[in-house]
Amino acid sequence: MLSTHEYLLSWGMYLLGTLGLMVVWWRMTRRIPVPTVRNMLLVSALVALVMPYPVPGQESFLAPALMMTFIEGLFFEDQGFAHAGIPLLIALALANTVYLICDLTWQFLRRKREPTGDEPLGNE
Repeated sequence: MLSTHEYLLSWGMYLLGTLGLMVVWWRMTRRIPVPTVRNMLLVSALVALVMPYPVPGQESFLAPALMMTFIEGLFFEDQGFAHAGIPLLIALALANTVYLICDLTWQFLRRKREPTGDEPLGNE
């Protein structure tokens, strides 16, 4: 059983490793020409790596849901990936939906502000 200090230290190390993985993933996906697809891949990777899930038997502790999904799939035969996998898939779907809504809103507002060329530019 981990003490509170060890638990927080392990999460800090995990988040530091996640930051490194996200930098590598960002560098790998930077050449994708469609920004929406590129950013959705980044959002998906971040949610998959960072989403917490309660540890079975020790509900006061949280572990990354992706790791819990793999552990449950390998060692527990009754439900396999279902306990942590379904909430992880829901979080991925929600995060990508929120991103798409924000992206489409941003594109709409940006196009609305662009001058069409018919309007005068100054006091001429």
